[in-house]
Amino acid sequence: MAAGQDARSERRGNRGEMRRGAKRGGKGGMKMLRQADTNGDNAVSRAEFDAAIEARFARADANGDGSVTAEEREAAKEARKQQRGERGERGQRGGAATN
Repeated sequence: MAAGQDARSERRGNRGEMRRGAKRGGKGGMKMLRQADTNGDNAVSRAEFDAAIEARFARADANGDGSVTAEEREAAKEARKQQRGERGERGQRGGAATN
């Protein structure tokens, strides 16, 4: 591999590490699984997993037509960003944010 390729690979790897969870401590996916564990047995059944996916899809499918358009995806993304911002603001006002 040429020197330029090594440098590009290293940069890509660094960005990849950031995307894989350095921002949230690498626990984003695990948090989703904990939320899906509705009966609290520290295991996620196929039914719990499917229900969590269905609920997320339903939140994104704003008009309930069974498909998620690019506009609905963008709106869902913005809603998640806003929720994260609100949680962060609550934590900054003196109280600890709980999740």
